[in-house]
Amino acid sequence: AHAMGATLADELRQAGYEPSGVVVRASPLGRVRETLTIAADTVWLQGVDSQSTRLRVAVSDSTNAFYDGIAASDRTGLAIYDLSIENMWNGIEWTNVDNGVIRRVRVQTCNNNGIIFLSAATGSDNNVVSDNEVSGIAQNAVVISSSNSNTLSNNVLFDNLSDGFYLTSTSQSNILASNLCRNGQGIGFVLTGSAGGNVL
Repeated sequence: AHAMGATLADELRQAGYEPSGVVVRASPLGRVRETLTIAADTVWLQGVDSQSTRLRVAVSDSTNAFYDGIAASDRTGLAIYDLSIENMWNGIEWTNVDNGVIRRVRVQTCNNNGIIFLSAATGSDNNVVSDNEVSGIAQNAVVISSSNSNTLSNNVLFDNLSDGFYLTSTSQSNILASNLCRNGQGIGFVLTGSAGGNVL
């Protein structure tokens, strides 16, 4: 829950963002048959909480097997707060998304990765990922691929089928602080190749 009297805009201001964009407050999102794609900058998606606001596929069949929960490409200033994403391909996939926040989100039982930052050109940089739970993921729980200067803190990863935090060789200057990985079948923290300047 928010601090007493605090709004999403208050919290984003504290993180250095101005609430000049679009705030979408979602009650139950329900079952979906496609990816929820954020197609504008400074969009903030705020649920009620991770129990009440849930995004999941309509049925478990091959038609829905490759839909991501929430996706965005080439955006800045996005925020996802207080919701649950279940049974998708990737829970959250950001490609070239900068200066965003993912907080108090529960991602579970996804068929590929839980949260993934990708680069198609410049990387997904300067994002904050905090106070989330990621569990029951078939591949890696959190992937940082060719993306820099992200802060990941106070996240709990558990009961995943592969690695926890996975940073590719071209991911630099990321900070991982006060995170917990437990009961996973892979390695908790993986830095591949020449990943440098990262702080664990």
